[in-house]
Amino acid sequence: MLHKPILPMLLHKADKPPEKGYLFQPKFDGFRCILSYNGNNIKLFTRHQTECTFQFPELQIHLPVKNVVLDGEMISFDETGNICFESVMQRFQARKEFTIRHITRSIPAHFVAFDLLYLNGTDYTKRPIEERLEVLNAIIPQHNVISVCPIYEDGFSLLHHVVNLGMDSGLDGITCKKKGSHYEINKRSQNWLKVKNYYYDDVEIAGIRKGKFGWLL
Repeated sequence: MLHKPILPMLLHKADKPPEKGYLFQPKFDGFRCILSYNGNNIKLFTRHQTECTFQFPELQIHLPVKNVVLDGEMISFDETGNICFESVMQRFQARKEFTIRHITRSIPAHFVAFDLLYLNGTDYTKRPIEERLEVLNAIIPQHNVISVCPIYEDGFSLLHHVVNLGMDSGLDGITCKKKGSHYEINKRSQNWLKVKNYYYDDVEIAGIRKGKFGWLL
C-alpha cells in the first residue's frame, strides 16, 4: 500500500445527519488526498490516482512512525487566512519549480487527515473507525502543515455551526461515518455520508459562451 495510488472510500449524499450511530467531521473545501510516508519521504496522490507530491514540497516532514498511509483533504489559505478552494487548485495546477517555490510561501497548504489506512506495516482498513481515529490522533504531531480532522458526536449541532460560519469559513458541510465501520477502498458506501451546506442566490444571466460560440441575452 505504501507509495502507491489508492482509490479512496467515497461518500453517499444525505439531506440531513443521521440521529445516532455515527461519528461526524467537518468537510473542508479542498481536494481529496492520500498521504503515504515510508519513513524517508512523503508521496501525495489525488482520489483519481494522480501524484501531486511535487506541488506541495512543504509536506516533506518527518512523522514519528515507521510508515503510514492517511486519507484526508488538502487545503490552502487565501491572503486573508481563510480556507480557499481556488487557492488549493492554484497550488495543484502549478508545474514549474520556480512557481511552486514562490506560491509555497504566498499560498500555504495544509493536509487535514481524517482516516488511517496503514501503519507500521499493518493494514488498518478492516479495523473499526473508532480504533482508526484513536490511533490517528495518537500518531500525528502538532504541525503547521498537517493536522487531524476533529470528531463530533452530534451531527446536527456540527452542521448548524458550519452553516452559521458562512461560506467564507472554507467548510462546505459535514461527513457522517457509521460507528464500527471499516474503510472500504474504491467503494461508495452508505457507511459514509456527506451533508452539503449549499448556498443560494438570485442571479441574472447576461450571456452564455461555449468555445467560440457566444450568446448575449
